[in-house]
Amino acid sequence: MANRTVLAKRLREPGLSYRDASVYLNVLIEALTEALSKGEPLQLRGFGTFQIIVYPEKKYPSLKTGSKVVPAHGRIVFKPCKELKQAVWNCKKDKQSATKS
Repeated sequence: MANRTVLAKRLREPGLSYRDASVYLNVLIEALTEALSKGEPLQLRGFGTFQIIVYPEKKYPSLKTGSKVVPAHGRIVFKPCKELKQAVWNCKKDKQSATKS
């Protein structure tokens, strides 16, 4: 799994300094956090859309807490763009065909 350091190093490849790459990455993460905390979706063209789905309060037994009310809560979802879906799908198919050989 890639972390901020790995992503910042990859951003250096086009010629950015590590510091500039880190700043850009931090700005992106802050913008994502800010938008999602306001309940707004954030679309990154050529990558996908992040958004929050809010689930209402539910009244039934919870196995974890034993309570009969599960409070309202949100969940972050990511919907990849068409190009990213195709790239991942093709990668998955290539790996499957390589393991069958």
